[in-house]
Amino acid sequence: MNPLYAHLYAHVMVLFWPWLWWQLRGIERWRQATGRGLLIATDQYGNVHVRWVEDAPGAAHVRAPVSDRLARALGGDDATNPYSRRMPGLRRDQQSHRDCPAAGPSASAGLANLPLPHT
Repeated sequence: MNPLYAHLYAHVMVLFWPWLWWQLRGIERWRQATGRGLLIATDQYGNVHVRWVEDAPGAAHVRAPVSDRLARALGGDDATNPYSRRMPGLRRDQQSHRDCPAAGPSASAGLANLPLPHT
């Protein structure tokens, strides 16, 4: 048996060690046959729970689909590359807060008079 599994026996009652050994034996055979790794956990009764299975060796990486809305948000103004990053700040069409009708005429003047924090 693989010594990497020895710590699992500390969490299991002695009565259920044969059951744990039987499950780990099957898992180890599967792991050697496939070459894939596992993240496993066990409960006090020796039941093994597989939490994570490694990708198959040589398998292509899976990329999650990206929505058009997220691609536009990450892409900024560059229409040819939807995944390019942009610097944070105002877009070209937003020159200042004065363009916002909800801000009112004194919004830009009030922002300039804010005190700077002493750090």
